[in-house]
Amino acid sequence: MESIEINGFLTIGHACFEIKKINILIGAQAQGKSVIAKLVYFFKHYFSAIFLESIGKFQTKKDIEKKCLEQFEQIFPRYSWANQEFAVVYRSGGYDVSIIRNKVGNKFSLKLNYCKELTDLHRQLKNAGKPTLWADEFGNLQGTIKTWDTLDFKKINNHKFNKLLAISVFIPAGRSFFANLQKNIFSFLANNIDIDPFIKEFGFRYESSKQYHIAHQRGLFQDSDREIKIALLISNIIAGEYVYADEQDWILNNGKKTNLANASSGQQESLPMMLILKIWSAMLGANERGSSSTFFIEEPEAHLFPVSQKQIISLIATIYNTFGHSFFITTHSPYILTAINNLVVGQDAYDKATANGDAEQLKKLAHVLPTDELIRLEDVSAYTLNKGKLESIIDSENRLIGANLLDAVSDEFDKAFGVATEILYGAG
Repeated sequence: MESIEINGFLTIGHACFEIKKINILIGAQAQGKSVIAKLVYFFKHYFSAIFLESIGKFQTKKDIEKKCLEQFEQIFPRYSWANQEFAVVYRSGGYDVSIIRNKVGNKFSLKLNYCKELTDLHRQLKNAGKPTLWADEFGNLQGTIKTWDTLDFKKINNHKFNKLLAISVFIPAGRSFFANLQKNIFSFLANNIDIDPFIKEFGFRYESSKQYHIAHQRGLFQDSDREIKIALLISNIIAGEYVYADEQDWILNNGKKTNLANASSGQQESLPMMLILKIWSAMLGANERGSSSTFFIEEPEAHLFPVSQKQIISLIATIYNTFGHSFFITTHSPYILTAINNLVVGQDAYDKATANGDAEQLKKLAHVLPTDELIRLEDVSAYTLNKGKLESIIDSENRLIGANLLDAVSDEFDKAFGVATEILYGAG
């Protein structure tokens, strides 16, 4: 089981989040949804990258701790937790990693810890890459050294540590930031400007995606029908076809070309996300190291009409079923939950119709819910975060997500509507 447990960090009192294939975190603004997503990303991406890089560079545990804590402070500036004691523990199958801050006397200490199994794995892989020396027949020393590319990753692939090899992609909120940069993205990011590390990382990934988009307009997916479907979904969401020309982003619709800088806020927010999902899901789809990737998406619904929000979930579900990638989504939108619920209920209906051998029902279902979008409830983890407390919104009995939460939202509107209509039309 994969999970993260957070105690006393920033606005979060206590939270234990079980991580599955599809992860949803919904709630009001400023509750800590992004904090949880970024903590999970820190362990899945930054720790793993630093840990693996240290093997090739023959670095020590002390080097790993130093780099990880430096990265942690870039993501979560020290001033924000300067007076806090906290513990954050990430667990994945057979290993765990933690960041703990304790106060001893008048001093605080911040420590990165990981289990003995990871320490042993690090030593084994590091030793496998060390030079082998011997004396030839003339007494001269000869040697070989394994490079990082030739190290044997089977020890991880066939092991409980295989998630260390998975690549994660973070798609932050505020994606419209790049709409006015366009041809200047690389030069802007190359400067040592103090900006959010997630925005900076996303910018590099977004810019490289444009170049890849030009080189590979078609052929990213082995299944051409699936590729056509994904292209159509993206076209519907951004209300046009994406064109990259003259080092600028354009949206082509009915023969009219609009520069992204002059496009709607919904297009500015969604286009970078769409391009990353299309390009990187395909590039990471055939992972030779045998581990699927995780896409973290903040506010996929930003500035979009509910129908487009539904289409985004269709896109995510199609990628999930095509490549097996995982998703971690933070959202404010009940429409996102409703769209996922439809796919979960659709999977249950598909299973029932299949078990009954009912071809007519299967055909009827496929007309409204394509089978390559269906999601099993067992693959979903969904929580709401309120006042520092995390609560699961999975209803296992009714096999729904957030039913009570959705009802509460409707009740809030119905209450006001009921009072107003009673005054207008009377109780009867």
